[in-house]
Amino acid sequence: MRFILGTCCLLLASLAQAQRPAAGEALPTVAIDDGGSIEIEGDDLVFQPWSSDSLKGRPVYLQHMAARAGIDEINKSMDNAVEALGYSAEQLVSVAIANKDDATWGTGLFVAGQLKKNKLRYPDTVIVADNEGAALKQWQLQPENAAVILLSPEGQVLFFK
Repeated sequence: MRFILGTCCLLLASLAQAQRPAAGEALPTVAIDDGGSIEIEGDDLVFQPWSSDSLKGRPVYLQHMAARAGIDEINKSMDNAVEALGYSAEQLVSVAIANKDDATWGTGLFVAGQLKKNKLRYPDTVIVADNEGAALKQWQLQPENAAVILLSPEGQVLFFK
């Protein structure tokens, strides 16, 4: 009985800390230690721990997506929001978080190859591999889907979809 009660308390405590992004509020902090920001050294992918706290200072165009084929099509609506807020692509830091915990079973090597290909193609984009779905859980996002977030230089959510 104590075990069940303790487990319930831990679950409720973790849910209480999770917070969905909302326009006008600060982006809830998420740290990704299992995976992280991707750099390429020679032919190898190198992962560094990453935190959303690192996003302050410039406006940020953030995409969070399941590591699944075709999911990037969902993010097309963000372009209109960026234009409406008066930002150009050159002003924005681009961040892409791939939720590898939400990848189709058996596609791990394909996903790693795609992340490397995208990092080589878009070297200025911060690409983050989220092996455990930390951002999905912290931001209460939908599995098998994508989200787009535009942040002010102060880390305030300007747009969330």
